[in-house]
Amino acid sequence: MFNSEMNISYNIFFTLQVTIGGTATSAFSFSPDSNTQTTMGQHDLLFKPIGGSFLVAAATILNPQQVAIVPYPIQSITRFTFLMALGNVPAFLAQADLQLTGQDTSRVGRSIYYFNNLDATGKPDGAASGNTLNLSRQSLVSVADLWSVIPASYSFYVDPTKYTQVQLFEILPKASPVQLSNVFAAGSTSANFSLNGYNPGPFQLKWIGTPARQENVYADPTLAATPFFALVEIYKDSSANSVLLNGPPITYSIPFKSL
Repeated sequence: MFNSEMNISYNIFFTLQVTIGGTATSAFSFSPDSNTQTTMGQHDLLFKPIGGSFLVAAATILNPQQVAIVPYPIQSITRFTFLMALGNVPAFLAQADLQLTGQDTSRVGRSIYYFNNLDATGKPDGAASGNTLNLSRQSLVSVADLWSVIPASYSFYVDPTKYTQVQLFEILPKASPVQLSNVFAAGSTSANFSLNGYNPGPFQLKWIGTPARQENVYADPTLAATPFFALVEIYKDSSANSVLLNGPPITYSIPFKSL
């Protein structure tokens, strides 16, 4: 609890913006998922939509010695998940080039766009340039940002004449994938994915055979039944507390190419 001698204020924790051809767009709306709402409450964070973007602010206080502190700091790597919904679909498609050439039609589950702020080593904000971080895997949103969203338990077809195994890996925010149990072994055409006690989140499926292939999937029983256009995940670790106090905050960018 705060006492009457403490001066409470809010600083921007991070901001997200969506652009089409470099121009801000209001085609989207965002909302934190239920787990993120709980996490934000635990850290006294506020979510504020701004047009087609949003910001998250965090409480800071001046203690009796007039030193600024974060009252509910991030202690370990923490995930914030936001659903990105598309409003006016015809207007958006008339403006944006989604660069879907080469999309894999054999994709497992429902296709979504997925963005996060992790670099290749699993470090939050490690690829930031200045105070801005492009969340797409390439310079502009493309097929490289397409994932699949599936429920906690999911079965899918595998051609046993081409593949001997489909392996499951736990990914993000790890420096390298961690192999879990297989989801398919030779002799059956059905691969059976299950979280098996693992937390919902990002996983990778890797087909062993010809042609070799892999696919990133997001497994979550709630999100699989929820309509949305894209998923945005912002990971923060304890270094975020210093940035919050000293600024400036990072702005995350999702840049779509214009037609």
